[in-house]
Amino acid sequence: MRLITCSRLVVLLLSLTLLCCLLPASAWARQQRILFISSYHPGFPTFFEQIKGLSEVLAQDQTLLDIEFMDTKRFISKENLRNFRQSLAYKLSHTQAYDAVITGDDNALRFALAEQTGLFKHLPIVFLGVNDIDLALAQNDNPWVTGTVEKVSMRENLELMVKLHPQALSIVAIVDGTPSGQTDLQSFYRMQGNLPGVQLTHLSLADMSFEELGRRLSELGTDQPVILLSAYHDRDGRSLGFKDSLHFITSHLSAPLYHLYYHGMSDGIVGGKLVSHIEQGRIAAGMTREILHGTPVNRLPVRTDSLSRYIFDYRQLQHFDLPLSKLPADSTILHRPVPFYRKHHKAIFILASILAFGGGLAVLLLGHLRQRLEAEEALRKSEESFRNIINFSPMGVLLLHLYPNNQLILTGSNTAAKDILKVDLDALVGKTIEEAFPGLTKTCVPEQYRRVCTLGTPWHCQQIDYKEPPIHGSYEVHAFQTAPRRMACFFWNISERIQAEQAIKEALTNARQAREQLETILKSVSDGLLFTDLDNRIMLMSHSAEELLGVPLHDVFGLQVSQVIDNDTLLKRLQAVASDKQEETSVIINLPEPGTDKVQTVQASLAAVRSEEGLKRGVITLLRDISRERELDLMKTEFISTAAHELRTPLTSVIGFSEVMLQQGGLTEQQTEFLSIIHKKAEVLGKIVEDLLDLARVDTGQVIRLKKDWADVNGILARSVSDYRRVCQDHRFKTVLPDAPIEMLVDDRKLFQVMENLLSNAVKFSPVDSLIQVTCQLADNELYIAVSDQGIGMQPAQIDRMFDKFYRVDASNTAREGLGLGMAIVKSIVEAHNGRIWVTSKPNRGTTVTFTLPYTDNLESHPSPTA
Repeated sequence: MRLITCSRLVVLLLSLTLLCCLLPASAWARQQRILFISSYHPGFPTFFEQIKGLSEVLAQDQTLLDIEFMDTKRFISKENLRNFRQSLAYKLSHTQAYDAVITGDDNALRFALAEQTGLFKHLPIVFLGVNDIDLALAQNDNPWVTGTVEKVSMRENLELMVKLHPQALSIVAIVDGTPSGQTDLQSFYRMQGNLPGVQLTHLSLADMSFEELGRRLSELGTDQPVILLSAYHDRDGRSLGFKDSLHFITSHLSAPLYHLYYHGMSDGIVGGKLVSHIEQGRIAAGMTREILHGTPVNRLPVRTDSLSRYIFDYRQLQHFDLPLSKLPADSTILHRPVPFYRKHHKAIFILASILAFGGGLAVLLLGHLRQRLEAEEALRKSEESFRNIINFSPMGVLLLHLYPNNQLILTGSNTAAKDILKVDLDALVGKTIEEAFPGLTKTCVPEQYRRVCTLGTPWHCQQIDYKEPPIHGSYEVHAFQTAPRRMACFFWNISERIQAEQAIKEALTNARQAREQLETILKSVSDGLLFTDLDNRIMLMSHSAEELLGVPLHDVFGLQVSQVIDNDTLLKRLQAVASDKQEETSVIINLPEPGTDKVQTVQASLAAVRSEEGLKRGVITLLRDISRERELDLMKTEFISTAAHELRTPLTSVIGFSEVMLQQGGLTEQQTEFLSIIHKKAEVLGKIVEDLLDLARVDTGQVIRLKKDWADVNGILARSVSDYRRVCQDHRFKTVLPDAPIEMLVDDRKLFQVMENLLSNAVKFSPVDSLIQVTCQLADNELYIAVSDQGIGMQPAQIDRMFDKFYRVDASNTAREGLGLGMAIVKSIVEAHNGRIWVTSKPNRGTTVTFTLPYTDNLESHPSPTA
C-alpha cells in the first residue's frame, strides 16, 4: 500500500517537472514594462513614427509600453513642467514599477536627467530624437543613460539644393524661436564656408508674425530654393501645428521647398536627405531590449550615425522641372506613375475570373431564387394568423425563419417594432438578419437566433447596443421558438433607462472625486484655509488653520467666526464680502499664538465663493503668519533710519567744507582735481542717504513729503533729458512731448528725481549709441510718461521684483554701481502723487518704464492747457 502511494507521488512530481519544462519562459516571467516620455503631444508629426519604430521591436517580447506627454511644443512654461512632474509622480506611486524609461526629443531627456536620482532612480534611460549632440555625448559618462541622437543632414541637403538649382545665388531658411529650430539654424550657417558663391539667409518667426512671413514668402521667385527648419510659433505668440504651418507656407510660397525630416512629404515639399523617426524608434527599442536582457548600459555607447535617406516627391520635381538624373542614385521617389497593367494587374485577373465564374453562378442563383419564392409564399400563409395577434403587442416583435441553407430571413414585424426602430421594416422583409440589421453582424445575436430556431431554447439578453444608422439605442430582447425553424423576437428600447443609470453613476463618481480633491487640498495647503457660509458659520478648515488657531475643526464646525476669532476688523471685512459689498479684500490682524502669551501677526485674504450659476455660496479666508517678516522689516527699517541720520551730519560737513575750499582757490591743479572728486562723491553719498531716509519713512507708514506747486511738466522732462544728453554724449536721446505746456500741481524736485533715476537706469543698461526715448501724452484725465531704452531687457521674474528695496538686476562684482533703492523710491514718489507705475521688458529687446500722474484733480483748481 505504501509502495503504491510512493509510486503515485513520483509520477506526479515527474509530470509537474515535465510541464514546467514544456511551458515557455514567458509563461513564468513577469511582463516587462517600459515608460515612454514624449516631449510633445500626440498631434506632433514625429510621434506616431517614433511609436511605430518602438513597437516593431518591443513587440518581440510582448513588452508593455506606457506613454506620457510633456506637451512642451505648445506649453513651454515652468508651470506645465511642474504639473507634468506632479502628475507623473502620482502615477508612478500608484502603478507597478517600470523596468526602463525611453525619452523622445530633447525636453524629455533633460527632464529624465533631472529626475535620475528622484523619480527614475536606478532605472536605465534610453533617449532618441535628441538634437543637442553635446548633451547626448555627455551621457557616455553616465552609467544609466544611452541612446541615439537626431543628426540632421544639413550639409548634404544644402549641397543637393545647390546642385538642383545651379542658378540660385542664395538659399533661404524658414525658422522660429524654438530651441530645436535655433539649433538647426546654427548648423545652417555653419555650412556657409562649404558653399562658395551662395549666400545663406533666413526668415525668422521670432522677429515677425505669420502674416509678415506670408508676405515675405510671396515675394520670393520660383527659382529661389527654400529649406524649412521650424515654423511653429511667431513673434506675437500665435502657434500652429506642423500641418497647418506647412499649409500656410506652401500657400504663400511659389519657390521649391526642402526639409530635413520625413514628415510633410506629399504635402508640398520637394524632399531632401530626411531623418527617419521610425528608424530612430527601432534603434532605441533595440538598445532597450539589450539592456533588459542583461547588457550593461555603459556597454552601449551613444549612437551618432546618421539615419537619414534621400526621399523626393515626383509631383514637386515635375512642377519645378527638376531632372531625376541629378538625384542621388539611392533616392526614393514618391508618387511616381506606374504602367496601367502593372498597377491594375490584380484587378484585371480578378475581373476575368469573375466573368468566367459568373455564367455558372447565375444558373444556380436563379434556381435558388425560385425555391426561395415558393417557400416564402407558404410561410406567408402559415403565419398570417399569428401576425394578426402580435400586431397589437406594445412591444416590438420581429418574425424570422431559418432556412436549410442556414440563412435567417426576416418574415414580418408589428407596428410597435416600426415605431420603436423608426425604420420601414416592410422594406426589409425577405432579407437575411445580417442584411436587414448590419449592426448585429459583430455581435452574438444572429448565432443565438439560429440556436433558438434549431434547438427551441428561449434566449434573453438584457442589453444590446445598436449604433448603425438609422437605428440607434440599447434594447432588451426575448426570443423563443414559435414553430420548427421559426421564432419570434420581442424587444423594447431601454436607452433612457441606461442613460439615467449612467448619469447616477457619473454623479456619484464626480462627488467622490470632488471630495477626495478637497481633502487633498486641505491637507496640502500651507496657509490656513477657512471656509464660512453666508451666515459666517465655519464649514471647512484646513489642518494648517487648525494649528494657527489652536482648535480642531470638529470642535468649531457650525460655530460663528466670532466665537473662534476675536478680532473686530476681520469680522467686519468678512461681513462685507458675505453681503456683496466687496468681492475680495485683505487685512493684517494680530491673533494670540496658541499655547503661549505671544501675539502673532496674520495676513487674512478674503474672497467670495460663487456657484456655476454665479450665486454667492460663502467666503474663503486664507490666513498667513507674517510675524517673522514683520519683525525683520521693523529691524531693517530701524537700522536704515539710524544709519542715514548718523551719516547725514558728517556728510554735510564734507560737502560744505570741500565746496568752500574749491571756491577759495589757491590750490594746485592736482589738489583741485582730488578735492572735486571728494565733493562729487560726497554729493553722491548724500543722495544715497536721502534715498535711505525716504525709504525709512515709507517703511514706517509715512508718505513721502511732497512740496507741490504749479509747474510745467514738459519743462521738467525736457530739462532732465537735456542734462543727460549733455553728460552722456555716447547715447542718443529723443523726446516726444505735447506742443503746449502742461501745468500741473506737482513736486518738481521729486518729479525731477524720478526722471533722473529712470534715465540713469536706461543709460546704465543700454549699449553705446542706442536710443533712449521719453514720451508724454494726456489721455483719460491722466498724464502718461514713459522712458524707453534698447538695452539688455529683463526676464519676467526680474520685472516682478523691479520695485523691491535693495533689488539689483545685476548683483555681480562687475555690476553697475547703486544700492537698488532707486526704483523703490520712484514708486513711492509716483504713488505719493496718486499715480501708477509699471514696467514692460523683453530680454535683449529693451525696457519701458511708464508712470501716470492724475490730471483730474488739477483741472478743478487750474485751467487746462491751451493748444
